[in-house]
Amino acid sequence: MTEIQIDLVELRKLDLTFPYFSKEEIMKCFDIKDTSYDKYRRMFKEKVKDKHYPSICYLKMGTKEFFNVYAWLHFFSNFEYYQDKRLEKKIVRFTKKTVEEFKEIGVA
Repeated sequence: MTEIQIDLVELRKLDLTFPYFSKEEIMKCFDIKDTSYDKYRRMFKEKVKDKHYPSICYLKMGTKEFFNVYAWLHFFSNFEYYQDKRLEKKIVRFTKKTVEEFKEIGVA
């Protein structure tokens, strides 16, 4: 599995009173390019559609898309597991407890 690269400095700069981030913020926080972002975005939207994440985790306002910070972190940290259907069953579901765990490690 590939190691997840999260820029905690960029992540902590986010104003989480609105716990969503945009394409640009995602690309900065995870140090990814447009093509990688598009791949992750498509799969995240598919997981929302499949009810792995509540529909409120994806917002579209005009032409801009926003993703719930905590759901995206959960998704991104489990991305390798989502790609293998056998491992997908082992993923801990995204719940309020998941959000609390992220807050406990300083994502708040």
